[in-house]
Amino acid sequence: MFIALNLFFVFGTRFKVPMCISTQNALKNTIHTALHTSSRYILDILHAFKNIGALIDQQEELAKLRSENQKLHERLKIMQKFKEENISLHSLLSKTRNDIDYQSLARVVLVSSHPYLQSLVVERGKHNLQIGQAAITQQGLIGLISEVQGDFVYIQLINDLRSHIPVTIGEDIQGVLSGSPDGIKITAVSSLDEVKQGLPVKTSSNAQHLPSNIPIGTITHKTEDAAFLELSSDLFPTHVMILPAIQQGHHA
Repeated sequence: MFIALNLFFVFGTRFKVPMCISTQNALKNTIHTALHTSSRYILDILHAFKNIGALIDQQEELAKLRSENQKLHERLKIMQKFKEENISLHSLLSKTRNDIDYQSLARVVLVSSHPYLQSLVVERGKHNLQIGQAAITQQGLIGLISEVQGDFVYIQLINDLRSHIPVTIGEDIQGVLSGSPDGIKITAVSSLDEVKQGLPVKTSSNAQHLPSNIPIGTITHKTEDAAFLELSSDLFPTHVMILPAIQQGHHA
């Protein structure tokens, strides 16, 4: 049948049979249209594959850029931390050269996360430090050494519930400073009626192993049995100074 159809087209075209010629032309047009459509679809598919490949490349590049950006952010955080430590250290050194005779300049390595039992851990270095020595910043007292373990020293902060430090309010009003759920307060005040907002609070000469007149803060308000204060120092510094130990009855 296929051979007969070909012979029909060949002889019909040769002898110019109208039906054969029109049929052959229609067939040519159909084939041409089919080939054109197929080639257009193939080109579209190839173009789509090219776009998919470009999209995959873009996603890989984006993931690479995100990873590099994250690393840069981490490096910036580290650099910012070093910058803050450097500023703190320079500030402390500038202060200590002129005003304070300190035994050790220690770097803070850990901060307590407990809401009421507040402490810092600092590096001891080569210094022989003892329990009870004062830890200060350039603004004032932040706590006392509570434990020495190997290369590290634990500092109990003045806002710790267990802390009890004799202080002087103003010129001669005596009291005991400690931490509380309501804030840092002074109890056992000798003349609470004379306590006024804005009066300075310093360490007292009654404190054992602690120099007197170390700044602590200023009075903000009082209640019927206690006075409250705002601290002069940041309790979470990057470096602290450890003051030399003093014997009982010998205060600066």
